Order: sequence, then structure tokens, then C-alpha cells
Amino acid sequence: MNGVFARGLILAALAIGVGGCVDENTQGIVVKRALLFDTTCKPDLAGTGALASGAYDIQTSRYVISLEVQSNIVAIFDQDGRKIDGKRLFVYKGVDVSLSSSNETFKTIDAKHRSYIVPGFGTIEPTTGVGASESKLAATISLLPPELINDNTYRQLAAQPGGFRMFADMQVFGSVDSDSISANTVRFAIDVCDGCLLKVLGTCDQFKSDFSFSGSECFPGQDETTQCCMSAANTPICPGMGTMM
Repeated sequence: MNGVFARGLILAALAIGVGGCVDENTQGIVVKRALLFDTTCKPDLAGTGALASGAYDIQTSRYVISLEVQSNIVAIFDQDGRKIDGKRLFVYKGVDVSLSSSNETFKTIDAKHRSYIVPGFGTIEPTTGVGASESKLAATISLLPPELINDNTYRQLAAQPGGFRMFADMQVFGSVDSDSISANTVRFAIDVCDGCLLKVLGTCDQFKSDFSFSGSECFPGQDETTQCCMSAANTPICPGMGTMM
């Protein structure tokens, strides 16, 4: 289990897509990688790392993913060589998501909870040509709808020994000069489980206030194990926070 539910890193130089599975296309809008998050919980767009695959514990209420989207569309210039503002701008409008699994039971879940659109908004300026800095944005979405997370069949699959693996095929879409455009489709694998990533070590009053609980403060319950403790109100604090002086 621990080997399955581990964060996988790949160098961005090797990551032309997400998890190594990208549909080839020659369009001007390209999804490059699934981004890591920095210590302030923002997508690390300037970094060189990428998330190769994901893990999700249904004990938490969401799975957040951020995609690096790059525009290779070249700007339009006037006769004096000045870029014409507002032209060739990519307007990001959302992500078309389709979930699948080799598990036959997963296919019985309501289709609209397995195929849907996650709205988004943002813009990417066109590139000014060879040697120019990359024009890109981080498309950050809550990937899984609440209707799926709360679906009884989905939760039963997650609760079985070892959980199960699903795949998210994601396609960023938007418009350029009012014309619709879509990026390449990327496939991202997610191992789904029930209780494998949130580990309660005890009650918070058992631990000193300077005790260091491991795990993500940004999105506990996804991609890595997070150590928790139970508060006086009997609710999990993840990552934990010791109270004993």
C-alpha cells in the first residue's frame, strides 16, 4: 500500500505531459505537466518538478490538481513591429474531464459524475517569437465533483483492500480571438483509497506543541501521507497540532 500511495516526481525536462501519457497535437495551447505546490500552497509554475501520478483518500473532501498550460500562439505585430494588444490572447474557460477505470464496477457510476466540465478563467498572452519567455498559466481545479466523492459505489471501491486506480483524461479549453480552441488531452492516474493517507496518531493533547506532524498543510489526504490528531471536539486535525506544553 505504501508503495502505491507515494508521491512520484519527474523532471520537467522529461515531462512533456502528465504521467507520461499525452495525445500528440500541434495546436498552439499545450498542457505541459501537473504542477507541484510550493510552501505557500500555490502552484510552483517556476519550478522544474512535476507530479507523475496522484493518490486520493476519500476521508477528505476534494482532490486539487494544477496543470501548466502554455501558449505557443505567436502575437500579431503592426507595421512598426509593435505587438497589437488583445490579439491572439488565449482565454482559458475550463477543463473537460473524463474519468475511467479498468474496474467494471466503476463503469456503473452515473455517467455525468464520470464525465463533466470544471469551469475556469484566466488568460495567456501570445508569445512574441523565438527566444521569448514562455507564456503560460496554472489551471488549478478541484478535480472530483462532490456527487462522485459521495457516491456509494465509489466509496465502496475505495474501501476495498488496496483501493482502486482510476484515470482522469483532462483537456483544457478556451478561445483565441473568439474562436474555440482546445489543448492536448492528458491522462493522469489516481489511486483512490479510504483511510490510507490520513493517519491519526492519537489525541492532540498527547503531543507537545512543538511536535512535528508530517504531511501536507495545503491539501491533506492527497498524494502523500499526513499525520493527524484528534481534537477535544473529536474531530481530526490534519496535519496534527500538539497542545501539551
